[in-house]
Amino acid sequence: MTSRATLRLVGDVCGSAGRRWIRLIAVNTLAAVMVAVMFMAAGGRRAFLTELATSLIFSHTIGSLAGLVLPFVSRRLPWDRVRLAWLVLTAILLAVAFVGCVLAALIIVGIGLVPVVALGSLLSVSLRICALITFGFGGGMMVYEVTRARLEATVSELRAQEIERERAEKLAAEARLASLESRLHPHFLFNTLNAISALIPEDPERAEQLVEQLAALLRFSLDASERHTVPLSAELAIVKAYLGIEQARLGDRLRCAIEFPDGLESCEVPPLALHTIVQNSVKHVAAVRSGPAEIRIRGEAQDGRLRLDVWDAGAWFSLDTVPRGHGLDTLRARLDVLYRGEGRLDVERVDGGKVVSITLPMKTTPSKT
Repeated sequence: MTSRATLRLVGDVCGSAGRRWIRLIAVNTLAAVMVAVMFMAAGGRRAFLTELATSLIFSHTIGSLAGLVLPFVSRRLPWDRVRLAWLVLTAILLAVAFVGCVLAALIIVGIGLVPVVALGSLLSVSLRICALITFGFGGGMMVYEVTRARLEATVSELRAQEIERERAEKLAAEARLASLESRLHPHFLFNTLNAISALIPEDPERAEQLVEQLAALLRFSLDASERHTVPLSAELAIVKAYLGIEQARLGDRLRCAIEFPDGLESCEVPPLALHTIVQNSVKHVAAVRSGPAEIRIRGEAQDGRLRLDVWDAGAWFSLDTVPRGHGLDTLRARLDVLYRGEGRLDVERVDGGKVVSITLPMKTTPSKT
C-alpha cells in the first residue's frame, strides 16, 4: 500500500471515530440538560448551573465509558443469537452505568459541588436516574449505531458491486476490442480474402459462406460488450465460423472435433470466452506447424457446473507466465469478476498435449414463450 493510500485510510478511520465521538458528546450534553431541567421543574433546591454541572459530569463520565466499551464489546457479541446478545449488552450497560456513577460522584465531591457527607445520598439518587438514562439514551444510541453500521455496510457492498460491474464491462470491452483487432489484423484479413478470392471461380458457394462467416465474426465482436453472457449455442456458432475461415486458409493442416452433449445450448457463458481459447490454439499450434494439427473442443455439465475444454498438441504452459493484457489473461480476469471466484481458467497436461479449460457455475437462458 502506498504512503498516500495509507494516509487516506488512517484519515478515514480517524474521521469516522471523530464523528462518532462528536455524536456521543452531543447526546451526553442533551441528556444532561434534560435531567437538569427535570430536577428544576420538580422543585430542585440547588441553583440551575450547579444542577447542570452535576448532570454534565454524570452524563459525560458514563457516556465516555460507554463510548470506549460498547464498540469493542458489540463487535464480539453473538449477534446470530439476538436474545443472548441483547441480554449481555443490557448487563454491560448496567455495569457501565454503575461504574460511571461512582466515578462521577467522586469527581463531583472532589471539586466541591456536593459535600462529602452527601455522597451516599448522591449515589442513591444518581444510580436510579442513570440506570433509566442509560437504558434510554444508551440503548437508543446503540440501536442507532448498529443501524448506521448496517447501512454503511450495505452502501459499501453496493459500491463494491458497482465497481465490479464497471470492471466487468471494461474487461468485456477489452475482450471485444482484442477480438476485433485480431479480425482486422492485416494478415488475417489478407489470408481470409485471399482464400475467398481463390474459391470464387472453383466453389462460389463456399466463397459466399466464408464471406458470411467473416461478417458474423465481425458483428459478434462488435456486439459482445452489450451482454456479460451469451447462450453457449451463440458462442459455438461464432467458434465454428472462425474455424471455418481458418480451415479455408490452412486446409488439411487444421483438423477440428467438436463434441457437446444435448441440453447445453442454453447455458450462459461469457462472450468470446471459448473463442479466445480456440483462437489461441490455432495461432500458436496449428498455424505454426507444417503438418496436421488437431483441436478438440468439448463440453460437459457436472454437479451444477459447466466445463469447456480445448485440447491441442502444443506444449503445456502456466497461466502465471501469460503476459498481462493477453487474451487468456483478460479472460481469467473476466471470469473472476463475473463469477466472484467461482469461474476458473486452467491448463492441464493431457494425451501428450494440453487442455485449456473454463469451469463456471451452470446458468441457463430462460426460454422465451
